[in-house]
Amino acid sequence: MMDVKAASEGRENVSTPREMMTLLAQIYRGKVLNKESTEDFFKMLSTHKYSALSRDLPDGLRIADKPGELEGVRTDSGIVFAQNRPYVICVMTTYLHNERDGAEAIARISAAAYRMFDRLARASEYGRVVSPNNSTSVH
Repeated sequence: MMDVKAASEGRENVSTPREMMTLLAQIYRGKVLNKESTEDFFKMLSTHKYSALSRDLPDGLRIADKPGELEGVRTDSGIVFAQNRPYVICVMTTYLHNERDGAEAIARISAAAYRMFDRLARASEYGRVVSPNNSTSVH
């Protein structure tokens, strides 16, 4: 990962979004660590102040994620504890000419995922969304 010589020799340390999401889901479900270690793990991943994954999400929303960056690469993997609908998300970008583009892509994908899961959390099984503070009705 940080070994430039190994990377230049093709001995790269790699992961995939699916692997990261599977690992986080298994940790969340208590299949990897005991309960106390699981809580500590997510507490640790919730302590940083900024990440591309959290950038455009609501203030106060708990997010436990691990951003990563190398030259030409930006990644972020985590769990968003959306009310009634927590979800695992992982976005990995590569071949970047401008690393800010990777962070921007992660933030946009994260915001789109949150909007979807938030909507699903507030929807009936038939798709009707009930929004808080929305008492308008059609007569």
